Amino acid sequence: MASPFQQQALYRKLTYGALILALFTLALGWRKGEVRLFGMDIKGVDAQARDLSIREESRGEVDWLGALARLSTIGTRGAATCLLWVNAVEAQKKNQWNELELYARSLTKLQPHFITPWIFQSWNLAYNVSVESDRVNDKYFYITRGIGLLAEGERQNHDNPDIRWSIGFFTQHKICQSDETNVLRSLSQLSMIPPNERDPGRFWKVIQVGSSSRQEINLAELEDFCKLHPQLVRRLRQGIRRERRSEQLRQFRCERAEDMVQFLQDNFRVPSLWLDSPRPSEPGTWKLKQDTLKPLADRFPVLPPYHETAREGQQPPDETALHDQSPLYDSHDAFQIARAWYSYAQEPLPRPGRLPGQSEPITNPVVQRLPKHMMTIIFRSHPAQAQRFTAERLMDEGWFDGSGWAIPDWFREAGDRFADGSPAVIGTSPEWWAKKAWETTERAWERFGKDNHLLISPAEQKNLEQRAYAFAKKKHIQDPALTPTLREEELDPETREEFFAFMFLRDLAQYKTLCNFDVHYNRARVESKEEAVKARKIFFEALDAQRLRNNEPEALRKYLDPDGMKAWRDKVLLSNKVFRNDSLIQEQTFEVQLRFVDLYSRLNGRKFKAEAVRMLLMPWQNLPGGGACPLGLASWMPPLIEKDWNNPLLGGPFDGTDDEGEPLISEQSRRQVLQRLFPSLTASMTQETPPQSESPQVR
Repeated sequence: MASPFQQQALYRKLTYGALILALFTLALGWRKGEVRLFGMDIKGVDAQARDLSIREESRGEVDWLGALARLSTIGTRGAATCLLWVNAVEAQKKNQWNELELYARSLTKLQPHFITPWIFQSWNLAYNVSVESDRVNDKYFYITRGIGLLAEGERQNHDNPDIRWSIGFFTQHKICQSDETNVLRSLSQLSMIPPNERDPGRFWKVIQVGSSSRQEINLAELEDFCKLHPQLVRRLRQGIRRERRSEQLRQFRCERAEDMVQFLQDNFRVPSLWLDSPRPSEPGTWKLKQDTLKPLADRFPVLPPYHETAREGQQPPDETALHDQSPLYDSHDAFQIARAWYSYAQEPLPRPGRLPGQSEPITNPVVQRLPKHMMTIIFRSHPAQAQRFTAERLMDEGWFDGSGWAIPDWFREAGDRFADGSPAVIGTSPEWWAKKAWETTERAWERFGKDNHLLISPAEQKNLEQRAYAFAKKKHIQDPALTPTLREEELDPETREEFFAFMFLRDLAQYKTLCNFDVHYNRARVESKEEAVKARKIFFEALDAQRLRNNEPEALRKYLDPDGMKAWRDKVLLSNKVFRNDSLIQEQTFEVQLRFVDLYSRLNGRKFKAEAVRMLLMPWQNLPGGGACPLGLASWMPPLIEKDWNNPLLGGPFDGTDDEGEPLISEQSRRQVLQRLFPSLTASMTQETPPQSESPQVR
């Protein structure tokens, strides 16, 4: 028989076991159920976790492998994370790129909801690792790996505007704004083309000549490829516009069609949207095959997910932006991919407030967030900025209107014509026109201005100014920057409206300047006009004739075309004050003037010198004191030179002032251009002369 002490110990154990069972049962009920206490409904733990989105599946896609790795650390995750960071740094120092990527992905497994490792390690791969590679296709590979890592982080961390913005910025900056952007843009285009469509074996045909055979370019297949991908073909054949001819000729280009096929051969296994084929077809064996898309998580370019409606508390999606269900064509570039991510990054932001540049209070912190490293108004402007970059790229590459581009040399055997006898011209569809892109840019800036109260009607502006003036007069405010501290609830309705107008105009001026709204919006509006597009196209063709084809008389004729410099001055600059005051436009205008003056002086050198002599002899045509020129000089002296603005001897075509007396090209813009084009000359001109010792004055 058990002793009393043993019986007491047994009773205690049974009691503790019953209490533990009861507490676990109560905890399970509290976790799963809902309790009504003191007339209030108290949600269970699961329901509250769902509402606050703190469950793993609520924050993003669940990485089961990462969850298993975190659980296996058994409280040593901090030490393991520090060790991985140290190993990643050491691997980078030793140029062990595969090990570095492995450490980076391991770090993100251990810290899936800490945003900094995702952004830093993806930036490390896309920037630091890629620049260490010698071949451009290797650089492109690591750029895609870095962006892909960041996209994985976005899938595991929903509603984070900083990650979404970083994906767009890395894409546009590394592909379209780098030193080797000609090849990187071309590789990006290849990523959007199905492998079977760009199979190099497609463009060869084998011709039997007796007992031997030879390979020739299949012009029919080449024609189809050129028509489908005009921007890629032109970029590979002609390159991207550079300031100097030496830089233009030094960049990668495909002079022959065979060079383009070799480029496709060298980059057949490029990261893309499609499952990789094992190897390209042999010449003469190519057959049409069905290509298969990769899973969404493995595709490149990476695009945001498609959704029709926004979550509660979030902004509606941009219906004009790309998404992961959008078909990608030759007209899409990295800027459009970036615009899609910039637009996707706007959704977690709260809606704009009543005042310019302000946001409404965050009502649902679960799905609403503000960017951490950028002012919100600048963050909101990035979709329009990306669209502007697309329009500028089309101008830089020569896509202005529906005239298209004639392919030189590749179809020489057919007389530079396609199989149907039409000229070998590609790119005549509207989606490849800069004019259409600028119209889209204008709409994007207009939507941004209206949503953020930066674009208001003249009547509304006048009404606000009147009420703001009444408020300033009532409160004796001399400086608009000195806003009085007032409580709106203590003001009468009329004064409250006047105070709102005062604050509105103050913020309007501040945020317009901060994001340079007037310049961007007016530039898009002017660049989309017919006269601006024609003038830009003439300047582009004149520079091509002057620098690449050595057809200088044709270049001079282009400059002197009525739709060229004259229209640019009279119809574009003088008609748009904000546009002509933009320093970028002034610098571009001065570059055109420098090229024209240089070309005119070289082609018309004898005429140029004769007119210079006439200018020196002008004072002798009207000598003082008599009217008649002595020695009969007036009888044989040639007449005065014409004061034609096309004559650079009397000043460039864009010298002079506007109707307000302001110069069309400021002195600062001139110096900037000269310093960029002639750095050694401007450096010697701007050197300060040593001060000379003054001789003592005799008083």
